[in-house]
Amino acid sequence: MVNTFEFEKRLTTDIETTAYHEGVPGHHMQISVAQELPTLPKFRQHAFYIAFIEGWALYSERLGEDAGFYQDPYSMYGHLQDDLLRAIRLVVDTGFHDKHWSRQQVVDYFHANSGLDEPTVQSETDRYMAWPAQALGYKIGQLKILELRDRAKRELGPRFDVRGFHDEVLGGGALPLDVLESRLAAWTRENQRGGAPGAACTDDFQRNFNPFRGGPGGTVLGVRCCWAAEYFWNLETPSGVLSSRVGCTRFCTRRRGKHP
Repeated sequence: MVNTFEFEKRLTTDIETTAYHEGVPGHHMQISVAQELPTLPKFRQHAFYIAFIEGWALYSERLGEDAGFYQDPYSMYGHLQDDLLRAIRLVVDTGFHDKHWSRQQVVDYFHANSGLDEPTVQSETDRYMAWPAQALGYKIGQLKILELRDRAKRELGPRFDVRGFHDEVLGGGALPLDVLESRLAAWTRENQRGGAPGAACTDDFQRNFNPFRGGPGGTVLGVRCCWAAEYFWNLETPSGVLSSRVGCTRFCTRRRGKHP
């Protein structure tokens, strides 16, 4: 991911971290998932809550670190430098719009506390003047998602599945942070009661959707909820493996369960 504006004056340290932020698993994936959730009305599919959307994208940069990316020290430096940028935004945005800082004060603060190139300093400063509070959403959203992940991990212990956590974060589209917190609290309680992540969805399938209820016994293989909010499943029976899909409004991870 390369910014070509005044490219001759720009650093290249942030290319990798920006790719995770803007591409996968950041904006491109999160927004694509939201727009393909058929159970949501259009206004929910296209909702744009800054703290959620930018918080997820900044969280995605951290996921690159968790996954062992940034193998090049130059890229790791760029990742840390961009994380510092989001912390600086908390200062300079409130400096402009609450403390009545001048433009030069913000530029001086950037120079004193970061290693950003000059085109970035100038463009970021103008951006914060024109869009009050937008810059605050990045770090606020990222810190909230990290807080909710740590809480779920603490409460679920070995039952915690980070893949299921990410499914739940993205599975309702963009949300206000207080609504996201309530959603994840309910997900945690459900997994505390229902066993491994995905058990509740599979149980719903068995009770409400399974066309073979009362029929020949078999094993349900790979029951899961996909991004399209449908169950894709395979049923292994004495006569072979049957496949189908049915509608679902809940999300889970892949698991194996017994057909009743």
